[in-house]
Amino acid sequence: REGEYDLPAVHVTRSLAARLARAGGLDSLTDLQRRLDEEGANVSAPLPGVRASGTVAYESEEAVARNVIGVLPGTGPHPNESIVIGATHDHVGAGRGGIRNGADDNASGTAVVMEVARVLSEGGFTPKRTLIFCCWTGEELGLIGSKHFVEHPCDGVSIDRVVTYINADMVGLGTGIGAPGALNFPSIWAVIKRNQDKEIMALVEPSTGGPGGSDFAPFIKKGIESLALMTSPWDDH
Repeated sequence: REGEYDLPAVHVTRSLAARLARAGGLDSLTDLQRRLDEEGANVSAPLPGVRASGTVAYESEEAVARNVIGVLPGTGPHPNESIVIGATHDHVGAGRGGIRNGADDNASGTAVVMEVARVLSEGGFTPKRTLIFCCWTGEELGLIGSKHFVEHPCDGVSIDRVVTYINADMVGLGTGIGAPGALNFPSIWAVIKRNQDKEIMALVEPSTGGPGGSDFAPFIKKGIESLALMTSPWDDH
């Protein structure tokens, strides 16, 4: 989409890529791939004297997409502060030879958000801070829903009063769960570890993390401490 990325990119066929490599004096794509796989060699190289041009035709149309948001008001000493728990509810749909079902990416994450909201709201839980449960739209199109929330939060919420964001993205597979960001923001990790079952915590692997391709990125860029929950990526998600 025009204006979205600083660095333009285009997909080309393998045959065209091979022609460009030959014109630039490089080895065949097969040899380059072998060196990359077997030797770990750096096969990136300039293509002196090679120029390529092309045109791209696209149609732009507007569509309405919605975030789904629920709020459990805080009644403790910090009701004006908020903790956001979110997951994307979109997926890439059809592509790469067929329908790409989104059971793991990311029906699993939205299920976690909704179940946490249900348990806390039905269990008589009285949070010290307001809890905001969000299922984001348009993550696969550029984090559209979470970016919009950060810039235009729902009524009664100040983004400057959001103290933590927890993101559930692909949590349905594997025996353990990663926690990217836990080591960036040890205060969040300390709260999670507090009074938790040791067997459960043994399944959680904390690590560093940062702005990237999931919905925690807009929050981190806004200066909000964030934690991602994610199991290992799988080919069939």
